[in-house]
Amino acid sequence: VKGELRVRKVRVVAGERKTRTEHVEFGLRYLVDIERAYFSPRLGSERWRVAQQVRPGEVVVDMFAGVGPYAILIARTRQPKAVHAIDANPDAVELLRENVRRNRANVVVHEGHGPSLLRGLAPVDRVIMDLPQSGAAFLPTAAASVRDRGIVNFYTIAERGLIEDAKQEALEHVRQSGKKAEILGTRIVRGYSPGRVHLALDLRITAAGRPSGPASGRTARRTPSRRARRGPRKRSVRTARPRAARAGMKRPRGTRRG
Repeated sequence: VKGELRVRKVRVVAGERKTRTEHVEFGLRYLVDIERAYFSPRLGSERWRVAQQVRPGEVVVDMFAGVGPYAILIARTRQPKAVHAIDANPDAVELLRENVRRNRANVVVHEGHGPSLLRGLAPVDRVIMDLPQSGAAFLPTAAASVRDRGIVNFYTIAERGLIEDAKQEALEHVRQSGKKAEILGTRIVRGYSPGRVHLALDLRITAAGRPSGPASGRTARRTPSRRARRGPRKRSVRTARPRAARAGMKRPRGTRRG
């Protein structure tokens, strides 16, 4: 798979030269052409994982949508406010429009350069960046385009023994946007090549000056208890009489009152 258009060179070794087919995933039907547009059936479980994160009312942008499996799955199984699917490959966009129609999905399709179009849609709640070979260069744009505490589902290729380095590199790209990120989740999606992996990072984006999460170092103010608000309990005061005086006041046994 090469370039932003993500096309691959296909050689038919036998039979009819036919690269277009239909793929069914989670009950949804996708028309794909493995020579003209990017699609990987091996990422079905990853697409489901990301879709399950989407909350009702989110505005979601799939920045490199291909034939639309992320966008259509989210639109059909969640309750987003809006789903935008972007791709620069005209052939992919043609298939994407057909797949939106086939699955009766409420997805807005955009043809063009993902980062440029994303700026016009901002602010959004979630950006999906499934361009692992070169997506890091566009991470600052994605981070700048999400609302405070929005999510970027980011993918990259990392050396198997250098996962932490890949995570720190992603955080640095976010800082270039003037914001900062908290890594909510890390997942090795699959092996990519010997010694390298396809890595997924779920990033929560916040303003540079505010805490990323609950563990921010601030001490929460304690709410005064009811007793503290009312003040100290008042104790009843009884006049104590000397024991001897009390003993002297007892009536002798057998005497009557006058």
